[in-house]
Formats: sequence, C-alpha cells, structure tokens
Amino acid sequence: MASPFLKRYLLALNRYKWAGLFTFLSILGASVAIALQPEPPVTYSSEGVLVNNSPLVPLTETGNQVQSLGRGIINEELLLSDILLEEVVGQLASQGIDYKPKQLVANTKIDVRSAAAEGVESNEQRVTVRFSGSDPEVTEVVLQTMFDAMVELSAITNRQRLRAIATELNERLPEIETELRQAEQRLEAYDRNEGPAIQASIDGSLLGAISSSQQQLRTNEITLAGIEAQMRNLQGQLGMNPAQAYASSALSADPLVAQLRAQISEAETVMALQRAQGLRDQHPTMVELSESLAAYRELLARRSAEVLGGDGTVAPIPSGTQANLDPARAALASQLVSLDSQRDALLNQQRVIAQSEQRLRQDYASLPNKELERNRLAQQVVLRRAFYDRLQASLIDAEAAEAETVSSLVVASEPYAKVNVIDSPGKPMVLLAGALVGLVSGGGVIYLLDMLDGTIRTAEEIEGILEAQEVALLGTIPTMQMRSPHLMPI
Repeated sequence: MASPFLKRYLLALNRYKWAGLFTFLSILGASVAIALQPEPPVTYSSEGVLVNNSPLVPLTETGNQVQSLGRGIINEELLLSDILLEEVVGQLASQGIDYKPKQLVANTKIDVRSAAAEGVESNEQRVTVRFSGSDPEVTEVVLQTMFDAMVELSAITNRQRLRAIATELNERLPEIETELRQAEQRLEAYDRNEGPAIQASIDGSLLGAISSSQQQLRTNEITLAGIEAQMRNLQGQLGMNPAQAYASSALSADPLVAQLRAQISEAETVMALQRAQGLRDQHPTMVELSESLAAYRELLARRSAEVLGGDGTVAPIPSGTQANLDPARAALASQLVSLDSQRDALLNQQRVIAQSEQRLRQDYASLPNKELERNRLAQQVVLRRAFYDRLQASLIDAEAAEAETVSSLVVASEPYAKVNVIDSPGKPMVLLAGALVGLVSGGGVIYLLDMLDGTIRTAEEIEGILEAQEVALLGTIPTMQMRSPHLMPI
C-alpha cells in the first residue's frame, strides 16, 4: 500500500505536470547554451618575485632604520601607486606598448607575504607579482618594467626620507644650540654670583668667618666694658660728661679764647678799681669799660661757638662747660674724650660685625638651596649638551647614510611567461548536470505548488482531521470502481 505522501505527490504531479516540465526544460536549455559556448581565448601571465634588500653590513644607524621603514611600508597600494603607474605607462609607450593605468591595475595581482607567515623565522617579505595579458612577450616586458619602477620607487622613497630627516635635524640644531648656550650662560652667571659662597661652604671658610665674627663681637664687648668703666671713673673725677669734657678741652686749648678771657678779666678788674675810686656806672670811663666788656664777652661767645662747631659753624655750648681747665684736668678731659671716641668706634664696629654675621648666617642657611639650584642648572647644561651632541651625531649619520641608501626591494625571480590554464568542465558533464538540476528543480516546483494548495486529496488526510477533532471513526467505505457505461451489464 502506497504512503500518503507518495499518493498526494502523484496526484500533484498529474495536476502540475506542465509547470514541472517547463522548469526542467528551462534549466536543461540553459545548460545546453552553456555547453555550446566557444572556448575562451588563450591568455598568458608573467610572474616574478621581489624580496627585501639591505646592505650586508650597515655602516650607519639611520640608514638601517630607513631600510627597515622602507621594508615595513611595502604593500599593494605603494607598489601600484599613481606615480609608479604613470612612469610605467610612459616607459611602455616608448617601446610601442599601449597600456592605461587602470588596465595595469586590473591585470596585475600582488601578493605580499612575510617569511613568518610561511613558517620561516625572519623579518623578510616576499612580494609575488603577476601580470596577465594576451601576448607572452608583452607580459614579460610589462612586468619587467614594473619591477624596475618598483625597485627605483623604493630607492627614491628611502632617499627622500633621509633628506627629510637631515632637513629636520638642520632646522632643529640651531634652536637646540641656542638653548645650550643660554643654559651655559645661566650657569656661568650663577657661578659668578653665588660661586664664592658655595666654595666658602665647601672649604669651611664661611663657618670660619661666622666664628671669627662671633669672637670679634665678644672681644669688643669686653673692650667696651673696660672703656665704659674708665669713662665712668673720669666723669666722676671731672664732674662732666664726654660732651662737656670735649667742649672744655677745646675752649681751654684755644689761644684766642684764652686771650679774650684775659681781656675780660682785665676789664672786670679795671671796672672794680674804678668803682673803688668812687666812679659811678654813668661815668664815661665806666660806660666805655662796660661796652668793652660786653664786646669781649660777645667775641668770647662767638669764638667758643666756632671752636665747638669745629668747621667754622656756630654750635651751642653745653651747660657745665669750663673754658679754663688746669693742665691736669685738661689731660683728664682729653682722656675722657678719647675714650668716648673709642667707644663710638667700637659700637660702630659691633654694628657692622653684627650685620656681617647676619648676612653670613643667611648665606649659610641658603647654601642648600643654592647648591640645589647650581646642580639643577648644571644638569640642564648636561642634558642640553647630550641632546645637542646626539642631534649632531644623528645629522652626521644621516648625511653618511645617503651614500649607502639603496632600494628596499630586489628582484629575486625574474619575470617569466606561462599559459593560463582554465579548468572548465566538459560539455557532456554540463548537459548531465543541467538535466539533474532540471529534474530536481521541476520536482521541487510541483511539491511547492501542492503545498500551497490546501485541498484534501486522500482518505488518510480526512482520518487525520477527524482524529484531531476527536470524532469516532466507525469504519471506512471501500472505494468503488465505476463501471463504464459502454460495458455489458452483469
């Protein structure tokens, strides 16, 4: 008994036989058309290999770096760049071969592989170039021309990169040299200003100067104590301070003052004698003597002020001044004045020494900062010098590298032409494949059309629907074959 699926498919085959047949014949016709196509023309291709090129013994570091960079940028875009294609087209045109850049790109296949990708431990690259064409000799010429242009382009690129490096170094060198000179000048200026203090701290002379200042201050304090003790003793004996003693000594030593005092004393004596003789103050002689005495006293006061001023100017006379000291008291007054001058000198010296000590202490306290600043300036000079020397060495290295600059590519395998073999199936195979595909496609079309038809065609489908609806199935009426009306009745 046939399965329900086969029954339904046979019914569908009877209904949609023309659609299936049309699909089969269409595919079979297409395969016949393909099988009747003429054989493609014979094509040729030239193939060659380029590998990395580098000097056996690189003499310069820059040249080695440029060669490494040149090998690192080798790719299809560089090898088929516009400038290279234009150069190749021009060279081919001079040989009577007409190609456009787009044709060269379309007919050229480039395969760049590293040695590591092929299982070899190396940094080298292997560039396989294939050019296809209809003439084997032309393909060889074209590929050879492209090889020459690729090698030359790599060499030109390396030389341009070296020139760019040298130009950049030449542009930066003056700026770096200026910075080096400025750093050296800053260090020299700092050494001129702060070098002695730093050197003094190194050899210990700064600490010695501070100790010497302190010792001098203590010595001066002791001397001042002695001088002040002597001054107090002399002041007690004279009953005068140093200013009064100075004024008294100066007035006692001046001859004009002594003469005026003698004249005043003489005038006072004469006036006393005249009064003793009975002359009154209104007497002409007494009036004349009074006027002379007043004039002498005025001259004495003026002369005393001039003497005390010291430079011809008028100075006030201190109270308690004695203008007629005896020699012993004059000597004591002179000693008191001398001690006062010594004390003033020592006090000034103390002030100067204290200021100097303070500056020395400040210098000593700032020495660590000065040493750090000096080290920083020296470090800047060292760094600038090292950078400047490095740039100079790089410039010399770049200029020397121009002599050994070569292309990063070299031809490892010269171009050779070969016939392009096209693997195409035979005509019987094409027809057989078309028939099989057409048969399967036709059957598939019939099956899809039957799937789209929702009509129930078999008793098994009806039974399945009834079972899904839980309807009790009592039995199945057998199929009755209808007799033809043309047959004899039984």
